[in-house]
Amino acid sequence: MAQSLPPIQASADWSRHRDRVEGHFRQGADRWTRLTGGGPVSRIRRTVREGRRQMRTILLDWMPDVEGLRVLDAGCGTGVLSWELARRGADVVGVDLAAELVEVARSGSNALPGPAPESIPEFRAGDLVETAQEGFDLVVAMDCFIHYPLRETLAALRAIEGAVAGAVLLTVAPWTPLLGLMHGVGKVFPRSDRAPAIIPVRDDKLRKGVAGPWGPGSLVLDRSATVHTGFYISRALELRKRGRSA
Repeated sequence: MAQSLPPIQASADWSRHRDRVEGHFRQGADRWTRLTGGGPVSRIRRTVREGRRQMRTILLDWMPDVEGLRVLDAGCGTGVLSWELARRGADVVGVDLAAELVEVARSGSNALPGPAPESIPEFRAGDLVETAQEGFDLVVAMDCFIHYPLRETLAALRAIEGAVAGAVLLTVAPWTPLLGLMHGVGKVFPRSDRAPAIIPVRDDKLRKGVAGPWGPGSLVLDRSATVHTGFYISRALELRKRGRSA
């Protein structure tokens, strides 16, 4: 049975950041579809595409055998990861704020080459926190929380932790002087090459936040890994239930 919606759903800060992210991806749905597909893109976008490929590989390698598990792909975009999880036997729900990207995900046009899964992913347009309340064995949020401040990320984790039986895998944008410089320079590039607005997080603040009183009380940071390919920098985190091993 779905749980009652957590307080974050009524948070003005969460709504403001969520609406900003939704607006960006709805306006840039065509660019995002090209980036996550297999067609030609600019040199800058090729480095982002390769970074996302590497990050997707890391997250999939961290997962247990997902056959028969109910998995939420939060911020699923065009569904590349959702379709791969379905091929591995997972019961997948993909949710994204941008309805335009959800339609691409449903079509499977950006899915990686491979056999059709026995169970087709279910794709929805909506809020990841609200969807997570339905209950899942595993939640993965690849390059979703990179667009939110740490405070809102922690609040979202607190809101969903009770509905997740296993791990939460997510990525954040690690703060580095280079990242700040690159995104400053990125403002002068043509609009088609601009990256979504991201909010870098310092590692020490991240670790303190997860373990502190404002963090998810039942989740602990298990491992992390960083991918840096040209204009793509992202850090993967695995949060596991206390007392549970991989």
